[in-house]
Amino acid sequence: MARNRQIKGEMYNLVVLRVHEWDEQGRPSKCTIGYDDATFDIRDDAVSREFMTCFVPEKMTTPRTRGH
Repeated sequence: MARNRQIKGEMYNLVVLRVHEWDEQGRPSKCTIGYDDATFDIRDDAVSREFMTCFVPEKMTTPRTRGH
């Protein structure tokens, strides 16, 4: 699967979401974002092993300083 793609003229990057909490209807409600340089330790049985992927605008995955 491609790590980026163009959607309606804008570039998007693929990220991985690790689910931590679900709402009353069983839908994911709290996740940790994993960028292309992230790793997840899945050895701990107490931590969720449920993941999702999604494309987000490229500008959201570009490293930047906190004040900007």
